[in-house]
Amino acid sequence: MKKIAVALSLLVLVAFSPRITLAQGGFTGPGGVEITVQEAKLKKDLPPGATNFFVLRGQIVREIEDWTYLFRDNTGEIVILISDGTWNGVVIDQNDFVEIKGRILFGWTTDNRFIVSSIFKIS
Repeated sequence: MKKIAVALSLLVLVAFSPRITLAQGGFTGPGGVEITVQEAKLKKDLPPGATNFFVLRGQIVREIEDWTYLFRDNTGEIVILISDGTWNGVVIDQNDFVEIKGRILFGWTTDNRFIVSSIFKIS
């Protein structure tokens, strides 16, 4: 009987531990180089070893299509790509100010786009 109780306890612990881990979060310190939309749009291919991890602050203006949104700051607008998992439960509308972190997708025949790896609402 004691073995069954221990086994059940371990089963419950293992079953719920991934949820506990996800709820705890992760690193919240600085990361990426803060740039403006205009700078992101004008960047060309970066030399080897140069960082391609940047931070933009502004507003998501509208959804263009699945995973594709128009982002604006006080210097202009850029198309950003946000996968469903990146939202991480954050709910945002066009009036909210956000900080997005990610990488520039350099356009050969189109304007640069920004691939978002994390998004935070700025209060």
